[in-house]
Amino acid sequence: MTHEPKALVYLFDSVFSANPMNYVSNMFLSAAIHTRFFLPQIHALSKCDLLPENEVDNIIDWSESTAALENAILERSEDETRRLLSRNLLEALRQLELNLAMIPVSSKTNEGITELGAFIERIFKGGEKITY
Repeated sequence: MTHEPKALVYLFDSVFSANPMNYVSNMFLSAAIHTRFFLPQIHALSKCDLLPENEVDNIIDWSESTAALENAILERSEDETRRLLSRNLLEALRQLELNLAMIPVSSKTNEGITELGAFIERIFKGGEKITY
């Protein structure tokens, strides 16, 4: 790899991530990528225009609170084995302490694009504008 500044934007598919067990799976994939590259990482909730606003808000809540995610897992999973597995995976993620903000984005409506750009600028330039 070159020595130029780098960051990763990990995309969470909004429709897939609306299920809390799938969200946990996505978090594990994100953690695997993070441990492979050890670069600054941004979580972006892609295609957020495909979900109702309350479902996007739920996913954002899960990214900010492991307790909210754990409650969603308990509420939505009828299969005890899947629920236990998801809770154990969530506990492993909690121990990694990868607390990353989730930015909802949509290329269709341009929602979140400015916020994503600002986040990238903070990583690379401490908030100053990137010039090319």
